[in-house]
Amino acid sequence: MIDHLRNKWITVGSVVVLLTGFLFACVLAVPASAAEVTKLKLGTFTGSAGLHGDGLRYIAEEVKKRTNGRVEIEIIWGEALAKALEISDAVRVGTADMGHFVSVYLAEQFPFVTTCEVVRFRVDVPFTRDVGPRALSIYRKLAEEFPEVANEFKKLNQIQLGVFSYPSEGLISKKPVRTLADLKGWKIRSWGKIVPQIIRGLDAAPVSMPAVEVYDGLSKGVLDATIASVETTYRYKYFEIVKYWCKSLTEVFGPLPLTYPITVNLDKWGKISREDQKVMLEVGDAATRKFSEDSYTTLENYYKELTQKYGMITTEVPDAEIKALRAKCGSTMYEDYMKKIEAAGYPTIRKVSQRHIELWSK
Repeated sequence: MIDHLRNKWITVGSVVVLLTGFLFACVLAVPASAAEVTKLKLGTFTGSAGLHGDGLRYIAEEVKKRTNGRVEIEIIWGEALAKALEISDAVRVGTADMGHFVSVYLAEQFPFVTTCEVVRFRVDVPFTRDVGPRALSIYRKLAEEFPEVANEFKKLNQIQLGVFSYPSEGLISKKPVRTLADLKGWKIRSWGKIVPQIIRGLDAAPVSMPAVEVYDGLSKGVLDATIASVETTYRYKYFEIVKYWCKSLTEVFGPLPLTYPITVNLDKWGKISREDQKVMLEVGDAATRKFSEDSYTTLENYYKELTQKYGMITTEVPDAEIKALRAKCGSTMYEDYMKKIEAAGYPTIRKVSQRHIELWSK
């Protein structure tokens, strides 16, 4: 009788052990529960179409895949979470967990990133398929050498994952431009600190306006023209309003490879595991490379579609006029920017900018 009971309890105990092991294995096999998933809302100014939409979806999909669903990113398109000029602040205070914004609109907040606006007048910054990764590598080198650069995003309570580059810009206008004198008296959309000065130097009137508002500005007569790339012209459908693109000005408004950072709120970042932080940084680098390559390889396609399908007409102005304008920008605009940023409380801006130029020169 005792042996029978002993054997019975041994059998029951074995079953319990097996069931416990089975249940534990099932727990390991089950994906992260809803409570364990970190959900991030990413605010952006852009709509879901075009290169920017593709780039942001790539980040969201890759982060979810590489973290096995532990981190999910919801993209809030078209300024629905915050206006274009307010996205960085939204990330800073936590209204947005992540942001995709235009840093060069915000020189006071990002003075070292924005040096790319004036550095391009002192050194050749070619628009190549690797311009984005190269620019990000240079910026990180500056951050290693200058604590103030390393703290540029941190002091605004965010960390940069990657950046989307911006190609050279031309002038998109309602009337053809065949000499710079044609621009006298025009109202031209501008942005940042440098572009308005260039436009004033052309005897035109700069009108500061985010790219998302330009279509209405052109259609309502607030603007006669805008500075824009062919990709931006395509993405926002400016070609429906204006038909001329002055290609010559791409020599003045060269590429801005640090224009569109993708950032994460530091408070939210601190709640993500180190393993998943590493994954997100790797995805940021991959997205930087992908966007740069896509931007380069699709540029000619955008141009062909704008001219052949939508009837945009390319114009040029004399080379001598462009060389004179670029020389002027290289001296006066650079110096003006340095003085303004120094006055804003950044005494090392000249030293950082000079190093920035040196690194591009290598």
